[in-house]
Amino acid sequence: MKKKKMKKKEAKAKALALAICTVFLVAMSGIVLADQSENAVDLNNNGILGDETSTVYVPSALSVETGVKESTETVIFPSSSDTYEIYHSYLWWWHVGDKVYGDRTLTLDSVNKVDMRLQITESVLSGSGHCDMFLSINGVKVGSWQVLEGDTVIERTFTFDPITGPVYSIKIEETNEVEPGKGSCQLGPDVSTLTFYGAEEKPTISISTDKFKYCPCETMLITVDISNPTDSPVIFKWFVGAPTLKFWKQVDKKELPAGYEGTIEIKLHVGEWSKTPFGIVWYVDLQDPETDQVLAADSTCCAYCTCKEAISVPTPFEDITVEIG
Repeated sequence: MKKKKMKKKEAKAKALALAICTVFLVAMSGIVLADQSENAVDLNNNGILGDETSTVYVPSALSVETGVKESTETVIFPSSSDTYEIYHSYLWWWHVGDKVYGDRTLTLDSVNKVDMRLQITESVLSGSGHCDMFLSINGVKVGSWQVLEGDTVIERTFTFDPITGPVYSIKIEETNEVEPGKGSCQLGPDVSTLTFYGAEEKPTISISTDKFKYCPCETMLITVDISNPTDSPVIFKWFVGAPTLKFWKQVDKKELPAGYEGTIEIKLHVGEWSKTPFGIVWYVDLQDPETDQVLAADSTCCAYCTCKEAISVPTPFEDITVEIG
C-alpha cells in the first residue's frame, strides 16, 4: 500500500512540474510575441507588419548577350556593384527619391537610343499602388515608366538627343510615394540590361554674319561652317534673298568630299544697294547627291539700312552674288 501511495505522490509531483513548465513557456512565448509585434515595421508597405524576408538574388540567364555588337553595346544595370539608396534597407521601392546609380564606360563615343529590359524581382503592389520611375544618363532624363501590380518585366525603348561619352552615369529613380498599404517593388541587381545605340554622325552646317544691321561703306563678314563626317560626299548649296525686293538667287553650289571639315569666310563690301531699307536672308544646306534630300540646313538674317544722303549711284543688290563668287 505504501508503494502505491508513493507512486501516486510522484505522479502528482511530475504533473504539477509539467503544468508549471507549460505555463512558464506559454508566458514566455507571449512575451516574445508581444515584443516582436511591438518592434515590427511594414517595410514593404503592404499593410502587414513584419512579413518581409531577406531576398537573396540569383542572377537569371539574360536573354541579351552583353558586350559590343555593331553600333550597339549592352550592359547589366543595375548590378551588385552599383549604389542603391533606398529608404528601407530591404530594397523595397515605394518612397520618393529611392534610386540606384552607377557608371559604365562604353566603346561608343555618343549615344542617342537605349533599349531597357528591367526585371521586377519582387512586387507586393496592389490595387492602385504604383511606382513611378525614370532613367537618366549623364544627368539627362531620357524616359519614364510605371511599375503596376503584377508587372514582372518592364521593356522600353527611349530615343533622345546625342549624349557624349564614353563614360555614362546611369540612374533609375522613383518620383512618387506609394499610398500606405498599397505595396512596393524590388529591382534586384544583375538581372536587368540596357542596350545603348551609338549616335550616327551626321553632316552639319551653319551660317552667320558678324552683326545684324549694315549701312553703305561697311563690311559684312559672313561665316559658313561645314562638317561632313560621313563616308559619302554631299552637295553644298548657298542662297541669298531679299523678300521685299522679290529677289532670290543661288550664290554657290559644289560637291564636298566625305570627311570634309571647313569654314568659309566672306568679307562683303556693303554698297548703296537701295534708297530704302530691306532685310536679307542667307540660307545654306547640304544635300544627298543622289536623292537631293536635305541632310543639314541653316539660315540667318540681317538688315540693310540707308544713309541720310546718297553717296553714289546705287549698286544693284543682285550684284552681290558676283562679288561673293
